[in-house]
Amino acid sequence: MMSRRTEDLAKPEEGVTPEPQPVELKLSPVGLIMRHFHFAHLPEDLQAVSQPFHGMAHFIISLGTRGPETTTCLRKLLEAKDCAVRAALHEKEKPDAQD
Repeated sequence: MMSRRTEDLAKPEEGVTPEPQPVELKLSPVGLIMRHFHFAHLPEDLQAVSQPFHGMAHFIISLGTRGPETTTCLRKLLEAKDCAVRAALHEKEKPDAQD
């Protein structure tokens, strides 16, 4: 798989439409956390692991509540997503039992 160049990372992947966010959301604690739920840069198998967390994060935002509990909820969801992706990576790197 070919990796993307650093200057291309800001550009969306082909076929993926970035969701526009107001400047206030981008700079808020919620917005700063939400950027870590993007998954288009991941290989397909890891996208499948990460995508449900992205959807849940957007669901939480759609509830319209803002405050410390929302930020904490998103931070803990992000921690769970990171653990799930690392677990999938660990599983990929495990040598086959038949070797």
